[in-house]
Amino acid sequence: MSAPDVPSVVVSHPGVQQSYETAAGLQSSGLLHRFVTSIYRRGDLDARRYPWRLLPARQRGMVLSGVRRRWHPAIDARRVQTIALPFLAARGAAEVLDGIGLSRFHGIEQWGDAGFDALVARALPRAGATQVHAFEGAALCTLRAAKRRGLRTVLDVPSAHEYNIAIAEAEAAATGGRRARRFGSSARVQSERREADVIVTPSAYVSRCLLTYGVDAAKIVEIPFGADPELYMPPAPTSTSGRFVLLDVASINHRKGTRYLLRAWRELALPDAELVLAGAPDDAGRRVLAEYEGSYRHLGQVAGVELPELFRSASAFVLPSLAEGSALVTYMAMASALPVIVTEDAGSVATDGREGWVVPSCDVEALKAKILHLYNHRAQGAEMGAAGRRTIEQRYTWGHYHRRITALHRAIHDGSDITRAVAEAGEESVLTRAA
Repeated sequence: MSAPDVPSVVVSHPGVQQSYETAAGLQSSGLLHRFVTSIYRRGDLDARRYPWRLLPARQRGMVLSGVRRRWHPAIDARRVQTIALPFLAARGAAEVLDGIGLSRFHGIEQWGDAGFDALVARALPRAGATQVHAFEGAALCTLRAAKRRGLRTVLDVPSAHEYNIAIAEAEAAATGGRRARRFGSSARVQSERREADVIVTPSAYVSRCLLTYGVDAAKIVEIPFGADPELYMPPAPTSTSGRFVLLDVASINHRKGTRYLLRAWRELALPDAELVLAGAPDDAGRRVLAEYEGSYRHLGQVAGVELPELFRSASAFVLPSLAEGSALVTYMAMASALPVIVTEDAGSVATDGREGWVVPSCDVEALKAKILHLYNHRAQGAEMGAAGRRTIEQRYTWGHYHRRITALHRAIHDGSDITRAVAEAGEESVLTRAA
């Protein structure tokens, strides 16, 4: 039987990350064979009809918020296959362990991802598909099964695995805390990399991590993420002399660098200014919040539907991450026309001095200097924010991401130069928009 004239791609991921946009981009170009995930919302949510109606109000709200994210208007639900049991069992067990003070055993979540992967491998189509696009940590069995069926394989690597582990452990040691839990199995991750024909990363930071740990440069293709500029809009013009609100949207833990930000903010002690933190803390995060209590306003975990308005309420955005992939919140902030302060390790598409400032990780003095600069130069901050929005509109919308992902899979199918095809797709989208 002859191969199809166009690629037909199976996308597999138990979570969310950018996988929904990967599937949506392939769907829009007619290349999606199937999207395999753990949970997908196929209709309106009615809290009274589902098992989570039995949960306490707080947990029920968190579950509903998570389920609402598991849908995309561009994905044909008939092409979605769900394999929910491993994910639900692992996440449920993690919640129980957290509730009884054993959060250090959260590695059970990676067990759930491995179980999902094993079931996806068994469910791969015997005919029709040409390629598989799976995500790090939940891909090993899937990639191996795909190779046995003669399919080309793509491993999506959204973050710098080894860097993440090293930073989290170094921070735990520096603060006298408990050794950080590991982010899944490094041996499994490295096996996935060997199995993949192509590896997609979102930033030079992640690519550098892969090269450091022995991945062939010829396998790596960088495709940055995106934002929706129709959803993340600039705030209404206001006076540049009012209250200054600095926003950080991230989980609160060693890796996100929150303790450096809180120290910088306390030492600055700016009048008529507020630091707002939005994100759930782990054990280390709770300790640092307690240490700096009174210096900030903590919103906890914020639902995705509330994020656009949260960004609109801020004067500037900061992400002091010590290790990242390419944080989606930085794209959201730039689309919202906020000047950004990010670290060199945040994988951001911002350019130092243009859309904001890029500072070294762990550098409290650098954070203080750039926060103070934006505080004292509101008009320049507004100009940087406007430049950031233009950068997103011109190069980093989800539409740009969709075109790059489509170009990737077409090039794999056709045997053409993948890196060149992806680069040309990005440039083409810029030229199309300008026209």
